[in-house]
Amino acid sequence: MPSLWRHKPRTQLNPQQTRTFATGSKTAVILGVALIPLVFLLPALLRKRSLLAWAALVPILVAASQIAPRIWESIEGADKAVGEREVLFAAAREYFAREPILGLGFGGWFDNWSAVTGFFGPFRATLPPHNFLIAEWANAGIIVALLVALIMLNLVFAYFRLIRQAPSVRLALGASAQACAVLWIIGHGLYDNTYFYGVPNLIPIFAVLVVQTFKPNTDETGKRDRVRTPAVAALS
Repeated sequence: MPSLWRHKPRTQLNPQQTRTFATGSKTAVILGVALIPLVFLLPALLRKRSLLAWAALVPILVAASQIAPRIWESIEGADKAVGEREVLFAAAREYFAREPILGLGFGGWFDNWSAVTGFFGPFRATLPPHNFLIAEWANAGIIVALLVALIMLNLVFAYFRLIRQAPSVRLALGASAQACAVLWIIGHGLYDNTYFYGVPNLIPIFAVLVVQTFKPNTDETGKRDRVRTPAVAALS
């Protein structure tokens, strides 16, 4: 399989992002737009540790905090989507207080939710939790949910290491684009009906993103050097 590191970043939108824009997913649209500046900021923040880059992060965050609510308000059905999630998360808190360790059992979320749908409001009885960590806890318990969270955090920090250790700005941008794709998948799954890998038919895309953290470092020509990535070294 040819290395993704050898290609210059262009749009930096992975297939999951471009396909989800077409579906009208509100969470995906906002995350996709918000993460574009981060593609260029991460190399400066992690490689150079530049005060200028950190200073640039402040106005970007301020601007994002002002723009994001306006974008959200302009999207049809946004208020309804937020209301549904607030109710779902409130129900999840009640279920968690009742069974914090073992969860609800596989399929238990829908059994519990359908039994009290009328109490929470006029919602579908088959409405999923819209958060992959809640779904993991409900299906398999707190230990599995924590393991999934740790795996995703490890993946993010592995990409941060690749950005920091990249031998050129071009390769650092490539790693940063893939890191933002991972952050997009995670953020989308925490507020929508997707899993930690996205959706089932796009598992290969997520698998490629994971494999990239295990690839040896390369120089500008794409040749492997003798320094292995931290992820590979940790397994040796």
